[in-house]
Amino acid sequence: MPPKRPFPLKPLKPAKPLKPTKPIKPVKPSTPLKPQPLKPQPMKPQPMKPVTELDRETKKILQLKEEIGQRFWELGQCLVRVHDRATYTQGGFDCFERYLGRRGVSISKTTAYRLMDVARNFSRFIARKHGQTKLLAAIELAKATPEEDKPVDVLAYQIEIRESGKVSNKTFTAASSREIKLAANRIKRKHKPKPMPHTDPLHFPKPTWKAGALRAIRAIAPKAKLEFTTGKGADPKIKLTLSGIPSSKLREALNRLAQVVP
Repeated sequence: MPPKRPFPLKPLKPAKPLKPTKPIKPVKPSTPLKPQPLKPQPMKPQPMKPVTELDRETKKILQLKEEIGQRFWELGQCLVRVHDRATYTQGGFDCFERYLGRRGVSISKTTAYRLMDVARNFSRFIARKHGQTKLLAAIELAKATPEEDKPVDVLAYQIEIRESGKVSNKTFTAASSREIKLAANRIKRKHKPKPMPHTDPLHFPKPTWKAGALRAIRAIAPKAKLEFTTGKGADPKIKLTLSGIPSSKLREALNRLAQVVP
C-alpha cells in the first residue's frame, strides 16, 4: 500500500496573465550647444614694487650661502654693507639681528659677525689662501697680544708652538688653526689683568678687626662666637655668622659690632 501523506495535496492555482508593458518612448536628441566665444577680459595693471638695495643684497646673500665654503669672504662683504648702511630698515626690520633671522636668510648672529670680521680685516686673496677658520684664529691672536696690531699683521708673526715640552716657532702659513688658537690662549693667560687689592679693612678683615669684634660681643655673651667668610672678586662681600648670643641681647651685640667694624 502507498504511504499516507501527512497532508492532502492542493491543486495549483492558474498563474495570472502578465500585464502588457508600455511602449518605450524614443528619446529626442538634445540640441547641441552653440559654442560662445570667450570675451577677453582686460588685465588690471599691477604696480611694480621698486627693487631696493636690500633686495639686491639679499639676492646675493642667498646665492653666496650655497657656496659659503669658497665664497665666505663675498658673503661677509654683503653682510657688512647691510649692517653698516642700515639697509635692513628698507625691509621693515628694526635691527640687523632681526634681518638675519628672516625667512630665507637664516644666518646665526655668531656666524654673521665672524664672516664680517674676516671681510673687514683681510682681502679676498688672503681669505681664499688661508680659509675662514685660520683667519678667525688670527683675529683672536691679534686681540690677545698687548700690542695694538691689526689682524693682518699676524700673518708676519712667528707662532710659538709647544709640543711634548719642546718650544719651537712656525710661520703663520705653516702653523695650523689649532696651534694659532693655543698661542692666543697662552698670551691671554699671561697678560690677564689682576684685580686691584682693596685697602678697605671691611673687604679684607685684619686679625685686629676680628679680635676687636669678638671682644665686643663676648662682653655681652661670654660664650658668643663670630665667624666670617670673604667672597672673591674685585669687590668681595663678607658674610658674618653670630652664635651663642641670647635673643634679648642680640640688638646690643649688633650695635657694638657696628661700632667696631671700620
